[in-house]
Amino acid sequence: MSLSMVARGALAVEMAVTGENGSSTGVSFFVPRRCLARGKEGTWSGYSLHMKTSARWREADSLRSVTSPTSLVHCSEHPLIALRLTRLRAATTPNAEFRQLIEEITTYLAYEAMGDLQLRSVMIDTPVERNVSSSVLDEVPVIIPILRAGLGMAAAVERAVAQSRLCLLGLRRNETTLQPEIYHDGIPMDLSGTHVIVCDPMLATGGSLLHALQLVTARGATTITAICILAAQAGVDAVTTQFPNVALHVAAIDGVLNEHGYIVPGLGDAGDRQFGPPVHNP
Repeated sequence: MSLSMVARGALAVEMAVTGENGSSTGVSFFVPRRCLARGKEGTWSGYSLHMKTSARWREADSLRSVTSPTSLVHCSEHPLIALRLTRLRAATTPNAEFRQLIEEITTYLAYEAMGDLQLRSVMIDTPVERNVSSSVLDEVPVIIPILRAGLGMAAAVERAVAQSRLCLLGLRRNETTLQPEIYHDGIPMDLSGTHVIVCDPMLATGGSLLHALQLVTARGATTITAICILAAQAGVDAVTTQFPNVALHVAAIDGVLNEHGYIVPGLGDAGDRQFGPPVHNP
């Protein structure tokens, strides 16, 4: 595998992939350095390609799920997002500023993610000319923030889309099964023909987002966009494996999960850093 620098702070990667039948295929793609995991082995200017320790074909497939130009996974390269991520990650950033940064980053991601919304033509009058052809949305997307951390993203997506419907989904971990369970379901039973936008700031193992995607898919949604602030490679792999047709937009991808399931280097608990620690009443 070879790495070389290209424009806009990305790496050009060329590698040979061996399939299960033994055939070898050359693969080339570009990787934004911000979307690479830090590591000691195979480093290039302080970065490494974080690859799973399974068969070479699965390793290459995992990389392509994040980096291929035809992939539905989009890791932002926007410098204004990078600047805000620095402040978002900092442990000294107070709650109020953290919430503001979540909204600002989500706004940028929403603009990038909503490029395929359906429009229809209308005629309007401007102050200087009548009957000017213009465009309005031809659909009403459903925005689903996963509570509670996703709530800080919802207003930003609403402002960006302008015409939408907000539906809340509350998930929490069952401490016995360690699986997510629903404590609030405000999602319509029929989502057929609806563009669904799921907001979850942290994609770690993927448990909460996968549960939400299973729910909206079961209710008929076929056009689904997921927006996350930060993702771990494991979570990205889980989403792309189980839901290959879901468009996933993230601000950055970190390569490691620690023993507590936190993304490393990450930014901590997004819910606590937005709203403070939760209150557990008896």
